[in-house]
Amino acid sequence: MLRPDLVETLVTLGSPLSDQLAVRPRVWPSILTVGALGTLGVPGMFSVRCLRGECCARTREAMTGPFPGDVGFVSIYSRSDEVVRWEACLDPAAVQMEVDVSHIGMGMAREVWLAVSDELGQTVPATV
Repeated sequence: MLRPDLVETLVTLGSPLSDQLAVRPRVWPSILTVGALGTLGVPGMFSVRCLRGECCARTREAMTGPFPGDVGFVSIYSRSDEVVRWEACLDPAAVQMEVDVSHIGMGMAREVWLAVSDELGQTVPATV
């Protein structure tokens, strides 16, 4: 984490924390296309340099280094995730919470927001 002083709790939804490339085979064509476009210079796309280049070195170090002990960390994952391999979401530093929703549904499913609010000790409005 680059700025733990600015974060109270990190909540991730279907994020491949232990391996950024731990995706289902059908996702690879999209990753390769975006990477090729970025390598060719299209703005806003990642490139081959993101994997090994100096531009992303600080971020790679933060991803592989120890997680700050004074920041909360919740990882939501789904075994039915059709994009990310769920095992890659199991960071040992996180409170791991399993839900049964799609990858895209994680941001919208009431089940997810109830699980997060329970973990954070907050109340979710009835309209969510």
